[in-house]
Amino acid sequence: MIGSGRLVNDKAKHSADPAANYFNVADSIPQIAQRRATRILVVTDPQDKRVPEPLQTGFVRMLRQAGGQADQFQVQAVDESHHGVVAYSSTVATACIRGASGNEIAWRLEQQVEKRLAAKAAAAPQQAVARTAVTTGSSSNASAMTAQSVSSR
Repeated sequence: MIGSGRLVNDKAKHSADPAANYFNVADSIPQIAQRRATRILVVTDPQDKRVPEPLQTGFVRMLRQAGGQADQFQVQAVDESHHGVVAYSSTVATACIRGASGNEIAWRLEQQVEKRLAAKAAAAPQQAVARTAVTTGSSSNASAMTAQSVSSR
């Protein structure tokens, strides 16, 4: 199960210190493709600002072209950078352990994305009201509203 990682490393870094090198997973595609029993599950937010989607989709495409298998699930993270897919990755890992099919995992993720987006939308007006109260309210009211805004994130 892979979420939010660079699978095709477009920023190769080589150092005398092996711990400082970036590992390019794509270099291992021939070996990965030979392990047919290995289930590769990739969780991708196409709008990820830290790891561009092509770096994950390219890996999936190359692995399939080499005869390997991979399922890629497109999600929508709720953070500003669209990088936070840990909750979705946990869902995928749990479903995989339980033997769920790719279709079952996709359905679970779809439900989870809808719930997370709804929760974010519901929180947005509360946060906007809190910010407005902080900038226009009295000092005691502002303190209470700031605490509410921080705790609802």
